[in-house]
Parts: sequence; C-alpha cells; structure tokens
Amino acid sequence: MGVRNIVLIGETGVGKSSIINSIVGRDVAESSNDAGNTMASHTMCYSLTFSPSTHIKVWETPGLQQAETVAVADPALEKIQELLKHLRTSEGVHLLILCMRAGRAGNNLCGAYNAIYEKDCQKKVPIALVITKLEGQNSNMHTWWTKNGDTLSQTYNLLFHAHACVTTVNDPRGYLATSTRTLRELVLRDISAMDLSHHDICPTEKDVAPPKCNMISTWSRKKGFTSLKRTQDDALIIVIGPTGSGKSTVRPVLIR
Repeated sequence: MGVRNIVLIGETGVGKSSIINSIVGRDVAESSNDAGNTMASHTMCYSLTFSPSTHIKVWETPGLQQAETVAVADPALEKIQELLKHLRTSEGVHLLILCMRAGRAGNNLCGAYNAIYEKDCQKKVPIALVITKLEGQNSNMHTWWTKNGDTLSQTYNLLFHAHACVTTVNDPRGYLATSTRTLRELVLRDISAMDLSHHDICPTEKDVAPPKCNMISTWSRKKGFTSLKRTQDDALIIVIGPTGSGKSTVRPVLIR
C-alpha cells in the first residue's frame, strides 16, 4: 500500500493543528493561537506511520479567512489549490477533510467546498466533514450530526462521504478519547469517491494505536519541501572503514 495523502481544510482557529495532535497522541503541530507560531500561513506536511504497511501524509493547509464570504484572492485558498494540483500530478489525493466549528455553516464554508471539492477536484476525491468544539454537548457529540446533518445536505447542498464529531479538549466524560479513536479511524478508512453512501464511523469503538510522526515539513509551490524536522528520537550511527572492509554488511544487523 502506497502513501495516502489527506488534506485538512478549514478556517483559521477551527482546530486543524489540534486534530493532528489528537491523531498522533502528542503535540507535534503548533496551533495558530500559539505564541511565536510562524507556521500558521504555511502548508505543513506530517508524515505518519501506523504500521509497516500503512503510511499517511496529513497536510495542514493555511487557515481560510474568517468571513461570510471566501474572497477570490484569499491567499490561503490559492495555496490549497496549488497543493491539490501538485498532489494530483504526483502521489494523488486520497481524502479531503473539511473542518468546521459546531454551529451554522457560513458562506465561507460553502465557498471553500464549491471551489475545492466541486471545481478543483471535480468530486473525484472523497470528502469528510470534521465538526470541532463539541466539548459542550450535554449528551454525546454525535447528537450534533443527528440534528444538523440533514440541514447541511438539504439546505446548503453540502454532501460528505463521512463525518466525525469531535473535541480536542480533555474532559472527565471521555470525549477526547472518543474523538481520538474516531479521527484515527477516519484517516485510516479507505473511502471511495464513487461510493455515495455515507460512512458512519462516528463514534467508533475501534482502538487504534497512535502512529509515529516521522517527519514534519513545510511545502510551497515554488520551493517544494523547504523545512524538514525529524520528530522521533532516532540514533544517528556512522559506520567508518576502508573500502572492502564490510561496512554494508553492518546495516542489516543494526536494523534487525
């Protein structure tokens, strides 16, 4: 199985970084609200390994404008479109995740959906909705979808292949643990863009072990991958010796 590319899209402050941290199980992504964060306007790539055969790249895109309309010249939207064009001509796009706060779907969300999913991807890529900020739900987080899912499809014409109702805030009711399981199941699920049935994975009882976050990088159309950061405590071993001494035979022993 090759690398799966998953692209996160949403307004600034919606919680894309927190979603990534929840999937990984530790803080690897900086929130746009974090002091000193200079990466908020960049496209970030997180290379995750769930198993020897399951590799996922999660792309955190710049936050869209917090406005009722998405401006044509919104630099964040342009960067997202550049990324999608790059991925379509290389490794492919396997899942779009549109992130929104619990509440009403504004014109900005609808505009991003139309521009990215319908026009750029021509509905050929599966798309999922992640609803954040649901820690205030009295009963359970999934009741938000029960009450609002039909409104999104019938009133706003926003159709999704799957959804996840989540929080990234720890609380005594266990909502964060439920959210983590649901998000991991979402990124691992092989969803077909041709399958119009809605994948009901929220909430899920599957308990998936956290992935290893092997590399964090920034990406731009002009510079490609411009900044790399290893996130595991790897040991760097340098083997030195004259030609013919058998240096290449040492490697298989080290990685057993």
